[in-house]
Amino acid sequence: MRNNLIYNTIIYSIANLLSKIINFLMLPLYTYYLSISELGRFDLVINTITLLIPIITLHISEATYRFLVEVEEDNVKEKEKIITNAFVGLMTNIIIGYILIFIVFSFYFSSIKALEIFLWFILSFSNILFTFSQQIVRGLKKNKKFAISGIINSLLLALMNLIFLVMLKMGYKGLLLSNIISYILSSIYLHATTNIIKYFNYRCIDFKIYRSLILYSIPLIPNLLSWWVINFSDRLLISHYLGLKQNGIYAIANRFSTILFFMTTVFNLAWQESAILSFKDKDKDIYYTQVFNKYYKFLLSVVLLILPTIAFVIRFLLDDSYISALVVVPLLLYSVVFSSFSSFYGVAFQSSKNTNEAVFSSIGAGIVNIFLNILFLPQIGIIGAGISTLLSFGFMWLIRIYQTRKYFNIKINIKEFTYLVAINLVFIAIFYSYQTIYIEIALFTCSIIIFFYFNRYLVIKILKNILDFQRRS
Repeated sequence: MRNNLIYNTIIYSIANLLSKIINFLMLPLYTYYLSISELGRFDLVINTITLLIPIITLHISEATYRFLVEVEEDNVKEKEKIITNAFVGLMTNIIIGYILIFIVFSFYFSSIKALEIFLWFILSFSNILFTFSQQIVRGLKKNKKFAISGIINSLLLALMNLIFLVMLKMGYKGLLLSNIISYILSSIYLHATTNIIKYFNYRCIDFKIYRSLILYSIPLIPNLLSWWVINFSDRLLISHYLGLKQNGIYAIANRFSTILFFMTTVFNLAWQESAILSFKDKDKDIYYTQVFNKYYKFLLSVVLLILPTIAFVIRFLLDDSYISALVVVPLLLYSVVFSSFSSFYGVAFQSSKNTNEAVFSSIGAGIVNIFLNILFLPQIGIIGAGISTLLSFGFMWLIRIYQTRKYFNIKINIKEFTYLVAINLVFIAIFYSYQTIYIEIALFTCSIIIFFYFNRYLVIKILKNILDFQRRS
C-alpha cells in the first residue's frame, strides 16, 4: 500500500486538477452574471449545507469508508453488512433531520420563499447522496471511478451553469439548480458503473453494526463543525461587520486558495488509505516521517509559485471590484498549509478509530477563530478574517502534534523547515510591498528555482510513477 501512495495521489490529482480547472474557468462567468451580493448569498447557502449535512447524517459516510477500506477484496458478505446498515442508518437520519429542519424553517425563517426552501432541501439531499456513493466506491478501493465521478460532476456543473446562468439568465436560483442536477447525475454514474445496489441485502440489517458505525462517526461531527466554524464564521462575521459585498470579495479570495486546497485534498485522500493500512506496521514512524518531510517541503514551496500567479490573474482577468481580494489571498493560502498539516496528523484518530480525540483540537481552533474574528474584523477589515483563519489552523496543528505522540513520532527536519519558512516570509514581505507586474515575474522565476531545489527527488519519483501509471492504464 505504501507504493500506491504516489500512484493513488496521481489518480486523484488528474481528476481533481481537471475539476478545479473547470471550476476556475467558471469564475469569470460567476462574476459577470451574478452580483457580488448574489455570490455572497450563494456562498452562505453552500456553507450552511456544509454545516448541517454532518449533523443530519451523523457523518456516517466517513464511517462507511473507514470500515470498508480494511475489508478483504473477496469478503462480499462483510461489505454487504457495512453498506446495508450504513444506508439504512443514513436514510433514517435524513428523515429525522429534515423534519426538524423543516420545523425550524417554518417558525424562524418564514420570510424565505417556498421555492428557495425546496431547492435547499433538494440540493442538500443530492449532495448527501453523491458523497455517500463516493465514499462507498472509495472504500471498495475503486479509486479511478471515485476520481472520474468528480470530473463528471464538474463537467455537468459547467454545462448546467451555461444553461441556467447564460442562456436562461436565472441568476442565483440557476446556480442552485446547476449544483442539484450535477450531483444527481454524478451519483447515477457511480451506481451504474460500480453496481453498488448488489451490496444491499436486507438480511444484513444489524443494529450492532450500525452502532459501531455511529460510535466512529459521531465524534467526527464536532470535529467537522469546528472546521465549519473556522470557515463559515468568517462569512457570517464579515457579513455582519463589513456587509455582503465584502463577503463576496472574501468568497473570491477563498476560491483562489482552493488551488492549493485541491492539492492537499487529493494527497489526503491517498494518504488516508495508505496511513490506515500501514498503521500497525512496526516501522510506521520512519514511513510517516519520510512522507511528512516531503509533504511540507512541497506545500511551502508550491505556495511561492501560486502567489505571483494569483496576483496576475486577479489583476488582468477579473473585474476591478475584486482586486481588493488580493490582500487576503496569501493568508488563506498559508491557512490551507496549516490545515493540511493538521489533517496529516489527524489520520492517527481515523487509523486508531479513536475519533473522539480529534474533538479537542478542532473545537479549540474554532473558538480561537471566532474570538480573533470579533477582535480583528472591526479594526482592520477583511484581512482580519485571513489572519484569524491562519492562526486558528496553526493552533490546531500544534495541538495535534502533541495529541498524536502516543500513536507515532514524526521527526520534522527543523533546518529545512526553518529555511523554507524564512524564504516564504521574504516573499510575503516583497509581495505586499511591491505589487507590480515586474516584481511578480521576478518572484515567479525565483519560486520555480526554489521549488525544484527542495523537491528535486520527489519530482523524479513522481515522473517515474506517471510513466508507471501510463503503463498500467
